Amino acid sequence: HKLDADVKKNLQKLQKPFSQPHTTHTLDSNSYEQAKKPSSCATSSVQALRFFDIDILRGAVDNQHAEKWIRCLQCKEEKETGYFPANKDGFQPDDDMYMCQPHATHKLDSRFFETETKASSPYASSDSHSPEESRTDGWNFGLVIANHQYHAEGFKDLLSSTEDFKLIVEAIGNCGKYDLSHMERRKKRRSAYDAGQGSDFEKRVTKNGFINTEDIADAVITYISNLKQTIKEHKKSEIDAFYFHYIGHGVHSNGQDCLIGTSGKATTIKTIQKEIEGLNAKKNFIVIDACREDTDNQHQLNAEHDSEYEPSVDKNFTMVYGAPSGWVAPDVPDKTLTCCIAEHLQTKKIIKVNEIHETLKKIWDKKQERVNYYPYVDINSSWNIEFP
Repeated sequence: HKLDADVKKNLQKLQKPFSQPHTTHTLDSNSYEQAKKPSSCATSSVQALRFFDIDILRGAVDNQHAEKWIRCLQCKEEKETGYFPANKDGFQPDDDMYMCQPHATHKLDSRFFETETKASSPYASSDSHSPEESRTDGWNFGLVIANHQYHAEGFKDLLSSTEDFKLIVEAIGNCGKYDLSHMERRKKRRSAYDAGQGSDFEKRVTKNGFINTEDIADAVITYISNLKQTIKEHKKSEIDAFYFHYIGHGVHSNGQDCLIGTSGKATTIKTIQKEIEGLNAKKNFIVIDACREDTDNQHQLNAEHDSEYEPSVDKNFTMVYGAPSGWVAPDVPDKTLTCCIAEHLQTKKIIKVNEIHETLKKIWDKKQERVNYYPYVDINSSWNIEFP
């Protein structure tokens, strides 16, 4: 690797000396911890670069820009390209040479380095999403489906869903920092979400079938297919988090919890889980604000339902239900599961998944005139997973 002159200039401002006044080094094949120890800079074909303390690096530049510290010699002909991507711990000295392909090159960031060059992410292109557009500390995506009006026999229009949709979209988009741009089929996420009635966001997602959805399975499959394409375009194998939230009617039929489309078509929750599992997210949240009562009318399950499917235990699923199995969820403004979650997210407090139940319970107690039950939380993940 070669130390960049601009980087050296800024490092000197930190009054942290280089190991030796040499300019050309190569990354030691040992681990990061071993590599950051001072090593000999003898004039040989393999020389070691002394890494500076992570605390020093993070004090000079935030995580999302720490990638600019090292340049790969394979890209030495392109003087402004070939930098390694940062990870959440600061920077990444791993053997990620594949990032130096032309599709992933990027330049020095003028906000930190004194250059005239424009900043761009290794994931960015003119017509694609980038993690920095989505969230500064992760690649997190969300999908909200809300059904307000039903034309299926036995299912009334909902009183609380319109306001709940606005609350949860703005909470996870603005406070939880989830990227909802795929709901709109936009190339970039909004800097702030307004999901009220008549808003541009509401009009777009209604047109795309995420409000008053007839076929929930089809809507989810289409969304996830588009998101997978984005992941593929950026040559990523996983995303950091996925959040799915459903507001509408639900039933327990044929031994399955089902979400009901506006025309009465049933989609099993297992179908949703199976599709989400294919995203390979580090953590998954599924929130179902719907009834789970048994019904005398046995609904035909969606064609995509796989009776043999069971969620993988290593996919970190956290399920939150608006009612325990067999119960009816409330459809009263400001008394639903959705408004409780939104209220928590507005605090911007990060909690562990094993704290979700108690957190919601406290908010639920304040909102209900009479408490017959609490929202049900099913954790199929490490309890150290953070929410949201």
